[in-house]
Amino acid sequence: MKSYNAFKNISIIAYVFIFLKGDMIALPFICYLLFSLFDIGTIAQLYSFFALAGLIIILTQTQINKQTFICKILALGLLVLPLIGRLTSVPIELFNYSAFILPSIIFITCQIFSLVLLYKNLKY
Repeated sequence: MKSYNAFKNISIIAYVFIFLKGDMIALPFICYLLFSLFDIGTIAQLYSFFALAGLIIILTQTQINKQTFICKILALGLLVLPLIGRLTSVPIELFNYSAFILPSIIFITCQIFSLVLLYKNLKY
């Protein structure tokens, strides 16, 4: 269970440290999510709402059962939605930098490892 929590925490930290390159400075992805919540009427607002709901699901559920496992899988999908939305809204060449690629890869792999460890600890 320790390694599950470690992978979960590393994945959340990596998610927060994904940076989106701007014209003058890079913006942390969590700030992008918070700012786009107030961008009324856009798909980015919907993606931000989903991502923040996914973060809340991952951070609040502590039980180990089948429903929790399914919720965590759905939360991973909710967290990936804004990344995919952002990747499809602008040219892909704008994301070819390590402050986006490395945290994104760390987030996805650690989240998958935590789901595998959670599945191994399921109580039926």
